[in-house]
Amino acid sequence: MRTARLFINGKELGTVSPRNSADSWGMGEFMPNDAFGEFAPLFGSWSLIMHEDDGGRRMDAAMHDELHRAEAELDALRVKLLRMDRDEWIDVGQVVIDGPMIEWKVIGRHPAARRATTKPAVKASDISPRPPARTRRAAG
Repeated sequence: MRTARLFINGKELGTVSPRNSADSWGMGEFMPNDAFGEFAPLFGSWSLIMHEDDGGRRMDAAMHDELHRAEAELDALRVKLLRMDRDEWIDVGQVVIDGPMIEWKVIGRHPAARRATTKPAVKASDISPRPPARTRRAAG
């Protein structure tokens, strides 16, 4: 996959350039567009908690609760990638964005809807709700 478009909750947020994958996880670089600003605080909060330098001590209860809240919000997002080279949607179960890096868990794939390129053989106005009544033949 060369590039894909990232959608969260139905909004296009930028471009993903995959670098590698392991099992069902993909990793790569993320180039956000302006719409990503709506989601940036959530990903930023998660990143700050994950990178907090605590001198090797265990995470305290308050930080653990904050991490749990951030991860629950991330997991509630409806995330998809649109792979343009294959006209394929990739359903994503989890995603994390940390600066320019992105990781995602693939949970499904399906073809993207194609646009109609030919005219339909019958126009909707040519279709009647009932077939025409049959005429009776005269006996004899």
